[in-house]
Amino acid sequence: NGARLPAQATKPAVLVRTGKSEVEYASTLKVGPLDVTLNSRYDCDGSLHCRLEYSTATPQKIDRFELLMPVDGQVDLAFSETGKGSMAAADTWECSLPEREGIVWNCKTAVRELAYGRFIPWFWFGSADRGWTWFCDSSEGWVMDADGDTIQLERNKAGKVTMRVLFVNHRTEIKGKRKIEFTLLTSPAKS
Repeated sequence: NGARLPAQATKPAVLVRTGKSEVEYASTLKVGPLDVTLNSRYDCDGSLHCRLEYSTATPQKIDRFELLMPVDGQVDLAFSETGKGSMAAADTWECSLPEREGIVWNCKTAVRELAYGRFIPWFWFGSADRGWTWFCDSSEGWVMDADGDTIQLERNKAGKVTMRVLFVNHRTEIKGKRKIEFTLLTSPAKS
């Protein structure tokens, strides 16, 4: 009903596995009517691999389901690859972001070929010194319409940027269990 409800940890993250070059954590959350489980694997290459499952005991109407990532430091570049059938090159030569307040990049600016909706499988943003890459192999588990955003960069009055990923981008009924897997890669990274 238009009220923003932050995630509340019902079981804070606990270490579930340690490997040679990675660690894995698991947690459970409550986000409004949604029950969420999150498994996060941190690798030595600077990547964070996530498996997010969300469900409801009974069908529930929600407006949106979003992941927010506030970013400290400069964010003045962004580009994605959604055309040409691969992740080989950027969709635009001009990838600088405006310094104004509000949404400075959204998936509607991405070139799309043979795609339904605004799903973005690969997206990079940052500056000449550091950046983040978003990877998501498929839109499985997402609930999106053909016209709404799925990824946005929003700049506040102070100039700080927040990445917003809209797993559910319009008012809909959620029932059953859905799973989304995605990766966030930081660069530069050091083991």
